[in-house]
Amino acid sequence: MIIMLTKQLLTVMMMMMMMMMRRRRRRRRRRKEKKKKKKKRTITATTTVMMTTTTTTMMMMMMMMHFLSVTGLNLWLSVFSVGCVCTFYTTLVSYRI
Repeated sequence: MIIMLTKQLLTVMMMMMMMMMRRRRRRRRRRKEKKKKKKKRTITATTTVMMTTTTTTMMMMMMMMHFLSVTGLNLWLSVFSVGCVCTFYTTLVSYRI
């Protein structure tokens, strides 16, 4: 009788240990997945910021060069005027919500 109880107890303990090990493996796997996702998000965000900045800079440069060639103003005056127009337009659009 005691031997049977001991065997049953041992099997239950072994099952519990196996369950705990599975949980630990799952936790480790989830942590690894989170790290991968975080790295991927960081790369995506950095790429998006770089592309947006580059595109905006190129568009403003093209506007400034066009304004410079049409009006014949000084270079820095055209840069300042294009910056003021873009700022004013952005302000108006943000208030429109």
